Formats: sequence, C-alpha cells, structure tokens
Amino acid sequence: DTKPPPPPTAAQLAQGRLVALAGNCAGCHTARGGVPYAGGRAIGTPFGTVYAGNLTPDADTGLGRWSAAQFRRALRHGVGADGRRLVPAFPYTETTKISDADADALYAFLRSLPPVQQARPAHALRWPYGTQAALAAWRVAFFRAGAWQDDATRSAEWNRGAYLVNGAGHCVACHGGRNAFGGTADAGFGGGLIPTRNWYAPAFTRAAEASVADWPLEDIVALLRTGKVSRGRAIGPMAEVVVQSTQHLPPAELRAMAVYLKSLPVEPAAPRPAAAGALPEMLAQGAKLYTDHCAACHGDDGEGGQ
Repeated sequence: DTKPPPPPTAAQLAQGRLVALAGNCAGCHTARGGVPYAGGRAIGTPFGTVYAGNLTPDADTGLGRWSAAQFRRALRHGVGADGRRLVPAFPYTETTKISDADADALYAFLRSLPPVQQARPAHALRWPYGTQAALAAWRVAFFRAGAWQDDATRSAEWNRGAYLVNGAGHCVACHGGRNAFGGTADAGFGGGLIPTRNWYAPAFTRAAEASVADWPLEDIVALLRTGKVSRGRAIGPMAEVVVQSTQHLPPAELRAMAVYLKSLPVEPAAPRPAAAGALPEMLAQGAKLYTDHCAACHGDDGEGGQ
C-alpha cells in the first residue's frame, strides 16, 4: 500500500499531536539544540549507541517516502520501511498496542511538520547486537505483537488510562526495569534501573516507592500536570516526561491515566530491620551529614526536589 493518504482533517492532526505528546516522541527524536522530531539524538544503551531517526517528512532522510501502512508496521511490528528489523530502543514492544486510528493520526501529524534534511548517523552497537539475526532472536524472546484490548470488566475511563500508560506512554519501558538482554524485566511495573541514565525508575506497585494507590485522584493528576504535589515530586527523567509530555495532555486524559495508576495492586512492604542499637550521637551525626551533603537535592525530609 504505497498510495498517498487522503488529506488529514484538523481533528486527525490534533489526535496525532496528542499521541506524539503522550509518547514523548520529541524527547528521543530531537537532538540537543536541534529541530524537533528531526532525529539525530544519541541514545546510549548497554550494547552501544543508537541514534534516533528523523520523523519529519523529508523525502531522503525522514518519513517522506513512508506509506501509512509502513508506519503502522513500524509501530506494531518494529520493522522499517525497507523491511529491516528496528532496534528495540524504539519502544515497539509497547507501541504495538497503538490503534490503527491513532497510528494513522500520528503519521498524519508527523507528515504535517516542516521537512528537515538530516540523515541519522549509523548506530554504533557492539557486534552482534545490531545484526538482523540478533534482533530476530531478541524478538522471539521478548516481543509479542498485539493490538490493545479493553477490559470489559473495567470502566471506559480506566481502559483509556491503561491504553495510554501501556501503549503510547510506554511507561513500563522504564518502570518495569530491563534484564541483561534489554528486555522488559517486569511488565507489572516493579521498578528498575535505567542503566544509561544512572537512574532508578521506582515501582508503581510498592507503597514505599511510586505507588499512588492511596492518593486522591486530584493529586495524581497534579503530579502528571505540574510534577510537584505535597506527597511527591517528579525528578530526573520523570521531570523531563512532565515537561515534554504529560503537562500538555488534556485534563480528561490525565485523569484516565490517574484512574488506571491508582488501581494498580500494591505489593506487601518488606519488613525493615530494626533500628535498635543506634546511639543518639550516631543519629545526630547522620543527620548532620545528611543536612550538609544531601538535603540540597533530596529535601530536608528526603522527599526529593527538582
């Protein structure tokens, strides 16, 4: 299917812009100081460096020659216009859940951008990680294509939030952790290291980490919109997500995400070792060290900061 698509409607372009924001596509596909969506950003991985592609409609270096069907295939199956398997730094493991309507709207939005001629540098992955054979083996182990299916036992709002979080938002890509081969370690949002960022993405399922099960919906929405509420703050990579993605989403979308996140099960807290035996002078010394060296970034009570 290489026919040019019909001209997009204003509603379709608006829908595509929302999908791009929900997925924070510009976050990876914009080089520092570069044109939004023109690609070229270097993304470090434990296996080498990959470079984000050009999503503008330039005919030679971007999506200008891609058909809508080829674009859907990339999102759903991780296969490029030339038929080659894409590296899983592109989160097709999650975008496979994006609906055809949203995929076509995203395609229309990206093709509405000004074309920028900017070729993507070749990936610098250690052998054999960038080979088609290795990517095929990785897919057998860690990828299952499949469209999103609503849960008939849940509300429309819950399903919308689950779709955004698990599809375009690809939150599990960080909050599920990664195994030694770069596959998602825990599809249940159990938290994990982001090795190239030297950052830990906290678990959505642990009360002591990022669970919001006991939060009011309004506070969850506020955190996604502003990055700061009385019970917590978005810092590090999550602050970037708020700035570039979630703060721009409509209130109804944020509320749907909040409804879903609030519903996630909470794992029992692990017992903590008793603090018996800690001498008052030891506690005082620890408090002083924390105040002198940690509080400026982590807050007076360890609540985090921006």
